[in-house]
Amino acid sequence: MGCPSTRSMNDSSLCACLSGYYDTLTSKICLACSPVCKECTDYQTCTLCFDSTQLRILYNSACICQPGYYDPIVSSPNSTNYTCQLCHHSCQRCQNGLSCSSCDSLNFRVRNVNTGLCKCIDGYYDDNVNELCLACSFDCLTCADGTSCLTCPSQRYLDTVNAPYRCLCYSSYYTNNTLC
Repeated sequence: MGCPSTRSMNDSSLCACLSGYYDTLTSKICLACSPVCKECTDYQTCTLCFDSTQLRILYNSACICQPGYYDPIVSSPNSTNYTCQLCHHSCQRCQNGLSCSSCDSLNFRVRNVNTGLCKCIDGYYDDNVNELCLACSFDCLTCADGTSCLTCPSQRYLDTVNAPYRCLCYSSYYTNNTLC
């Protein structure tokens, strides 16, 4: 005696639901899990996720995107692409590829309300690749990169004569290591 198409014979000679299907207990046919569940107990109660192919993790019986990725189904409900998509490099978490829902303060980032992205705090700059902001030169308040200052602390002025732009001590101050 064979099993219906959504079931297979297990070691106990019982017809068990195939992976990706769940048992309704009222029918011989197993029903399909949500497309984001690899295994489930009902349509949306996942017990295993497509972690390597869809980049999902199991959290409270739901398959959610890993940190740093967003769910294309949430941003485009008619989508048939279930693979989580990469957030902007500055985001810790996001709802879509255009704005961040949270920023990682351990990476020296705060949310910019104007752009929706995570910007670097003063004293750090964005290399446009990594979530971690990199430190500016000691004399800069803000910088474009590791060596060229954009703004200076109050006891310094921006020397724009020679590139890279540096923050120099005012003439009434003297330099003591990194301090004016």
